[in-house]
Amino acid sequence: MFSLLKSVIFVVGAVVVANFLLDFFDRKLDWTYVEESRARCTKAALECKEVFQKNTENRKCTPRCFEFSKLTIKQ
Repeated sequence: MFSLLKSVIFVVGAVVVANFLLDFFDRKLDWTYVEESRARCTKAALECKEVFQKNTENRKCTPRCFEFSKLTIKQ
């Protein structure tokens, strides 16, 4: 229970620091890109699931649906 509390405090602290750094560099999160990429990633994950269910050998499925460089935009 203590480790769960410690993990939650760590995540909240990391979010606060990240938000401060984004404000410092005059950037903000692009939530429209997050929503669009979530839809793309969900579609890619379903396609990969089908590939893994059909083919047990030579599993090749590398979904690239998210780019960290497009996550933030200049204010």
